[in-house]
Amino acid sequence: MKTYTRKTDRIQYILIYNSKMLNAKAQYNNVSANKAYV
Repeated sequence: MKTYTRKTDRIQYILIYNSKMLNAKAQYNNVSANKAYV
């Protein structure tokens, strides 16, 4: 049971990490797009 929960925790951590990275990338792209317009 411990290994199962550890595995799900790891998957959840990876999902959260990936979503954070995507959000950061989107923000970065928005900033560079805004700079291009200026």
